[in-house]
Amino acid sequence: MAGLRELAGTLGWQDVRSYIQSGNLVFRASGGVPRLEVDLEAAIERQYNVSVPVIVRDARDWAGFLARNPFPQASMTEPKLVMLAVPKESLPESAAEELQARATLGESVRQTGHVLWIHYAGGVQGSRLSPGLLDRVAGSAVTTRNWRTVRELARMAGVVE
Repeated sequence: MAGLRELAGTLGWQDVRSYIQSGNLVFRASGGVPRLEVDLEAAIERQYNVSVPVIVRDARDWAGFLARNPFPQASMTEPKLVMLAVPKESLPESAAEELQARATLGESVRQTGHVLWIHYAGGVQGSRLSPGLLDRVAGSAVTTRNWRTVRELARMAGVVE
């Protein structure tokens, strides 16, 4: 993570901080989301010779994620089983419905705005709602974070205390 923070700093990003070994960065930078994504993707490819999708969301987005969590009770009692799924591109309107149809372990899927929320009531292990399936249904790369991580990233971004 130190290397990723340093790499982001070479792009002129400021106050770059990371959260555990998750690949999450919180930073200040000018430029729109698409430009920030492209810049970091290119820098990672140059530095590490690997192509990975980068998904950037601003602090306002994180505030909205917190406010629109459709599983508040489960988030309190089972924070590791409630996941926010953030796609790189806009979601098809049918994404949540398609994923819900494939749920087999009591998962609940909801779409709020441009993100998905999944409550893995039966646990994440063994679920058919895999990262690959999320990417296919979303039509782009998707990154997931559990409720604890969502709250911590929002705190780091200054959205909550």
